[in-house]
Amino acid sequence: MSNKVKDMLENKFKESLNNFEMEYDPKAWESLSKSLDSRLPIKKNPFTKWIFGGAAIAIIGVSAYFLSLENEKQKTAVIKQNKPELVNENLTETKPNKTEKKNESKVLIPNHSDLTKNTEDISSEAVYSEKQQLISYQNTAQEVKETADKSVTIIDINKDILNGMPKGVMIPKGFNTESENRITLPEITDICSGEVLNIEPIQGHTIIIEDPNGNIYRISNSSDKFTAGTEGQHLVWIDGVSREIEYQSFTVKSSPKIDIEIIDKNLFENGLPTTKLSTNAISNNYSWKFEGMMTSIQSKEASVHYFKKGTYQVELTVKNDLGCSNTADQNITVDEDYNLLAVNGFDPQSNDNRKNAFIPFALTQRSVTFRMIIVDPKDGGIVFESNDASNPWRGNDARTGQMVEPNKAYIWQVIIDNPEEGEKSEYKGTIVRM
Repeated sequence: MSNKVKDMLENKFKESLNNFEMEYDPKAWESLSKSLDSRLPIKKNPFTKWIFGGAAIAIIGVSAYFLSLENEKQKTAVIKQNKPELVNENLTETKPNKTEKKNESKVLIPNHSDLTKNTEDISSEAVYSEKQQLISYQNTAQEVKETADKSVTIIDINKDILNGMPKGVMIPKGFNTESENRITLPEITDICSGEVLNIEPIQGHTIIIEDPNGNIYRISNSSDKFTAGTEGQHLVWIDGVSREIEYQSFTVKSSPKIDIEIIDKNLFENGLPTTKLSTNAISNNYSWKFEGMMTSIQSKEASVHYFKKGTYQVELTVKNDLGCSNTADQNITVDEDYNLLAVNGFDPQSNDNRKNAFIPFALTQRSVTFRMIIVDPKDGGIVFESNDASNPWRGNDARTGQMVEPNKAYIWQVIIDNPEEGEKSEYKGTIVRM
């Protein structure tokens, strides 16, 4: 190819590239020129300038077509970034048909390395945009999954917990129930059956309690009290606030069932008036308390001594393994005063040792320290004295050494040094020598 023709084509090529973003590259033109020289050797033909002029125009047209195509790809990438849902459609519409293009023109494309590189960069940007969209979709899917993972189930006590069916209402853990004027419930702890729930009313609001049977209780003021009767889990919420969103629960635990059985009363055992009691409550912790006494017995059975007639109250407290306790009481009636089981007459002439001497029978059965005296009511003189249960009064007058007058009442008195709890230390009565 002649230098004049080369210069002409080079100028035309420069002018055609002025309208595109890509700059003129001398190396690219040189490559194109050498290619043309190899295929179009210099010949003296009058139509040479027209032939090569047409070829140059064809080359410029093809280059313009590819540059326009790549520019369209770049615009499509921008559209895909702004509108992800159009990605597949736009790429399909703007993708050139390589087969059709090959058949349309026989003109060789110059080996323009820089132009190809720029085209690849634009295409890479489109791929990068697609990858960014895919990452965005994956992040969105992950966020949805994490939100689902953070959801919690609010159990309906009336259906789920009692019947063991895990149905409930799903709400996200991050659900914002906070508000500036939000009223919250105080902390509520588990209680035992029979106890009163320790919860303060909220002014201007009603606290609602629902037991496992669906019974509703309301606390609006300080006079409203909830006494636990039904065992199991209870729901508590504020009227007007959905219990599926904000509620508390507490459990009413089982308390021991107590009964008190009087086995025997007014029984004299070892010279003492004795009442025996028992319970069927199952526990390892029992506590008996008796009216007027400090004694507390820690066993399933108990014995108590009442020395004066009257009605007394017995109280039993039982605590179980759940930490719940219950208390029951029982009244016991005593029919007569205790007076050391003393008789009121004796016969010194009887052959029966139980009748021919006098000493209160209880003193012979009990391990006590005592002093007994027999007093003449006529002058107040002491007729007999003993501190030994084996030395009873046989009717003699220690002052004269003679037997006292028969059918006459004498006064006896016993003072005990170590009486039982609730027992008086001094006893007295009358005795007649028969």
